[in-house]
Amino acid sequence: MREKYVYFQQNAAATLAVTGELTVTAVDKTAKGNLVSVAIADGGAEGAATVSVSGNDITVTQGTGNDVDAVNIAAAITASADASALVTAASSGSTDLTGPVSQAYLSGGEAGVSFPLSSFTGMHPTDDDDLVLYFKSMKNFDGTTSGGDEVVVSDSVKLKLTDGNSIRETMDDICKAFTSARTRPFDIVIGDDRADDVQKISSFISDVESIVINSEND
Repeated sequence: MREKYVYFQQNAAATLAVTGELTVTAVDKTAKGNLVSVAIADGGAEGAATVSVSGNDITVTQGTGNDVDAVNIAAAITASADASALVTAASSGSTDLTGPVSQAYLSGGEAGVSFPLSSFTGMHPTDDDDLVLYFKSMKNFDGTTSGGDEVVVSDSVKLKLTDGNSIRETMDDICKAFTSARTRPFDIVIGDDRADDVQKISSFISDVESIVINSEND
């Protein structure tokens, strides 16, 4: 019988730190947010910032004196109907930019992962409404490493639960799904937060809070 897989899908908004003081976040909280890009160009009127949008590409043109800051740019993006349909913009300072910023794409939208069921090593609560599941390292095969004196840590997925009294019940639902996996004709979806296809293995799971895949050792 083939290996069964455990699947998680996180519905997260893609983001981009355009400058040290300007961050944009995708409006669409799916993988589509990863297709949005932002660039800052020179050549506008002194002290002004204008915004143009072509498809999913946002271009902010700053003043000729490079005296436009994150506050001005965030305001310009917000004022543009086309740009604000793609992203929200937040500024944390007002330092003047010193030059253009190359086109860059947002990242982190709709993260998903699938682990072999055989790689599951255990789970435990880290808070009264957080449950973390651990799996053998995906990038360090079967928990081993070829690097000298390298430490291999588990990959993990944190689930947010509906309340602080559902830890045991959630663990029980997950264990039942794992135990019956051999008789299932399909893989096991523990949590899928996509807006168009939300699935949970347990009614006590609120959402997939975070997914951690550790880097490979050298």
